[in-house]
Amino acid sequence: MEEFHQFLRRNYQRIDSMNQRPIKQDELNGPLTYCRAVWTMGKWEHQPAFFELQNQLQICKEYATLFSDSIDDDDTGRLHFSLFQLQTFPQDPLMLSTEQHERDSSIIQRHLSVYPAFTVFFRGITRTKFGLFLNGYPSIPLHSVRDKIRQTISDLHEPHAQDICHATLLRFHTSPSEEILQQLDTLVEKYKDMELTSMTPQTWEYGYGTWLQRETERIVMREWSSHPRWILHRGLTHGPDLSLENNENRILERIAEGWEIEMDVWFLSGSWWIGHDHPTTLLQHRELLTHPQCWIHCKNLDALYHIPKESHHFVHDRDVATLTSKNYIWYNINQFITPNPNSSKKSVIVLPEKSTFSKETIWNATAVCSDYLPLHFL
Repeated sequence: MEEFHQFLRRNYQRIDSMNQRPIKQDELNGPLTYCRAVWTMGKWEHQPAFFELQNQLQICKEYATLFSDSIDDDDTGRLHFSLFQLQTFPQDPLMLSTEQHERDSSIIQRHLSVYPAFTVFFRGITRTKFGLFLNGYPSIPLHSVRDKIRQTISDLHEPHAQDICHATLLRFHTSPSEEILQQLDTLVEKYKDMELTSMTPQTWEYGYGTWLQRETERIVMREWSSHPRWILHRGLTHGPDLSLENNENRILERIAEGWEIEMDVWFLSGSWWIGHDHPTTLLQHRELLTHPQCWIHCKNLDALYHIPKESHHFVHDRDVATLTSKNYIWYNINQFITPNPNSSKKSVIVLPEKSTFSKETIWNATAVCSDYLPLHFL
């Protein structure tokens, strides 16, 4: 991911260097126009610096429309994250059939379902031809998702290379004054690489978006819930397989892709081993025990005693549920209580493919541990 993030950073620097003096966007003063796209309003977690930046941008309010995730009115744009523009402005929302919308949106949903749930972290801001955006750095290689869309959906008319992960912060509807341009110079430098906010998709919307993405403007043809955090049971992705489970090399590969992993460990005679029914392989990469993407199932009491305190671990056998070291309720197979939306309790459904749970129930969990990718449950 570091290479991908460096690629994004270079693109942000290039775009900013090309747009030192943003101008007004004439489309904001004309009739409403649409693009065909897939986007999410997301769940935003703002840092104090983000609110500080928003306050400092109030100086632009006479000249620009500012974007917010908490305000949706005629004076404000809606903060959002666009995964992909299939057809750029202007598009006729009545042009395509219902069947094509269903087909294209289903393709995109399936592509997203072979990747982990993700978060986009926003650090720094970039000037554009018509305004300002937040610089995004996703936790998964989103360029791969976009490439899959390009390979499987025809009649694309992309606006540009779509090689960044941004969120629009403001658009100028009036030519900015020299004072405003100087203020932008100061802000870009001040907030360079500063952590500002993060966004986690909860619901994806497919349809016709507008320049400002207000709720009263955008046309949603189809929407679906983003899958919850997904834990690969013993590192598996396509069903039970004794030859592949708890395979250290595969686990490392899946971690690099952004997945979380449940792995079984034993501690015997001063050494760590992996394996489910019994210890089968000496653990070579002990850093996996404390890796933030690993959920460690301690298979014997010595493992529970010696596991590093930094590890996210648990132990259970035939109990209905157990509590992990980070206070997640880890349910046994076919056991689950749907959490209250307002509850702080965190829960994990285990092997839902062996249960009678509905997809809605599965998607309501904080996390899911399965032998299959999310795609299996669509």
